[in-house]
Formats: sequence, structure tokens, C-alpha cells
Amino acid sequence: MFVGLVLFIGCAVFYAGYRKMWIPIVRLEALYREGLATPGTIIVVEPPRGDGKVGSVTYAFTQPGGESCEAKQKVSMQEFAAIRVGQSVTVLHLDGQAKPSVIYEYGGYRCE
Repeated sequence: MFVGLVLFIGCAVFYAGYRKMWIPIVRLEALYREGLATPGTIIVVEPPRGDGKVGSVTYAFTQPGGESCEAKQKVSMQEFAAIRVGQSVTVLHLDGQAKPSVIYEYGGYRCE
């Protein structure tokens, strides 16, 4: 009985960690591999709260079909210092989908 409970808890913890850490990484890599590059604009810059080390930006872009979209992304303090409202950025997204999307310049990867 005890072993079963330990296995169940271990599996639950593994699954939660998998969803929290691995799936977003795979999704981000897919955007860099298969995503469409679309021009976008930074519309809101939010500084970190408290002693936080991560700020956030809200950006807008228009999909090829004409649909306007907005999304939010966390950015590091190093990146945050150089970001301004109205700044032009490149947004990667999947064809016909507003989410997931990422600002190419602040996503942590580079295409070569």
C-alpha cells in the first residue's frame, strides 16, 4: 500500500514538472522551427514586481489573414532595459493561430 502511494505521488510530481518545464520548451522550439515570422509592435512594458527578475511585455501583431492579435511574454531584466513601447519586433506564430506566439528577439533562441 505504501509503495503504491509513493509511486502515485512520484508520478504526479513528474507529470506536473513535465507539463511546467518540458512542454513549454518543446512548444518554443517548434515556433522557431516551423513558425511564421510576422512584424509586431510592443504596446505595453511592465516592470518586474517587487524583487522580481523578470518583466513582461505585451505585443500586437496581425496574422496573414488580417486578424489582429495581442499576447504577453516574460523578459529578463537584461532584455527589459532596452525595450520601449512602439518598438518593432518579429513575432513567431503558427499559421492561423494567435497562440502560441513568441517575440523572436526575446525568445532565447536564434535561427541560423
